[in-house]
Amino acid sequence: MIKNIIALSVAGIVFSGCMAQPKTATAKKVVKPTVKKKVIKNKPTQQTKKIVVDKNFQYLLPSDKYSKKIALEIGDIAKSVFNDSYGSFAFKRHGYKLEGHQSISQGLVDLQFAYAYKMVSKKNMVIVVAVRGSKEATDWGTDANYMPKAYNTKIDKDITIHGGFLSSATLLEKQEKNCKINSLPLNKLIKLNAEGKRNDIFLITGHSLGGAIATIYTTKLRDRGIRKDQLLTYTFGAPPISMSEGASKNKLTSSSIIGKFGGMGSALMADMSAEKVDENEVNYYIDRYTKEVNLFRLYDSNDIVPKLFAPTRHLGTPIGFEGKYGLADLRQPMKIIKTHNMGNYMNQIKNDNFIK
Repeated sequence: MIKNIIALSVAGIVFSGCMAQPKTATAKKVVKPTVKKKVIKNKPTQQTKKIVVDKNFQYLLPSDKYSKKIALEIGDIAKSVFNDSYGSFAFKRHGYKLEGHQSISQGLVDLQFAYAYKMVSKKNMVIVVAVRGSKEATDWGTDANYMPKAYNTKIDKDITIHGGFLSSATLLEKQEKNCKINSLPLNKLIKLNAEGKRNDIFLITGHSLGGAIATIYTTKLRDRGIRKDQLLTYTFGAPPISMSEGASKNKLTSSSIIGKFGGMGSALMADMSAEKVDENEVNYYIDRYTKEVNLFRLYDSNDIVPKLFAPTRHLGTPIGFEGKYGLADLRQPMKIIKTHNMGNYMNQIKNDNFIK
């Protein structure tokens, strides 16, 4: 019937030239896919300037290639921020000026980090943010605060990640205004770099809990306009940051998942009984951000912390080291701790003991 009306209307226009055209039918709405494949745009829109550094600092230019020299330098800093001096000697040893540190506790969220810089040319700096890992009882509260929280990223909106880690990374963001680096607040430096008015390098690091917070903070910097070629992150023994559309429906249960490791294993591990986990969302988010940032995740095959909250996936390029203990050895808590500490990771880096 509709086709006949349209045909008659068209015929009328042709022969009489005076009839109005019929209204077009309402177009059907296009159903958008669940995963929105947006591209993070670099700021500013003008042509990106190449970072200029002096010859001695060429090795610090962010790259998608693992660097043993950077791993040793930044690993020394990540190890030293556990000290009461917040790594002041390590920063000085590698030519950085430690500008300060922050220690904030809010409920279950506990955050400690240090910030420093060194000039790598007349105008450009390398800015370091080193996040301290689990050291005090309140830090374990951050670890245990697993309940997923929504994280509105530039890539996808319906993403949920580890609540404690996200809260700490968000708190770090809020503290930027109180962190002066070479006389400028950190948030101001980030803004100037995102606008293309500066061309600094941001080097982010952390061990254990600090590595998880550093990972989320890295994605936040990328979202705020810091270019990939300005951003470099190395983490050591970091737990995963759970991300999935269905994670908010997950039930957190007391775990006996690795009871074979003894009491400590049961205390440290958390098992998730999932009602719904969208693996496509998890995989897409992880893979997309892994391509958008230069983030290297160093782990030991015997270290149980990177295996927490299973099943989840890590963000970043994995650099695995061969553990020296067997399952029988891991029944002893002290060996678990030694596997996870930064001293072990520094030895693994020095010896290039990669998983074959």
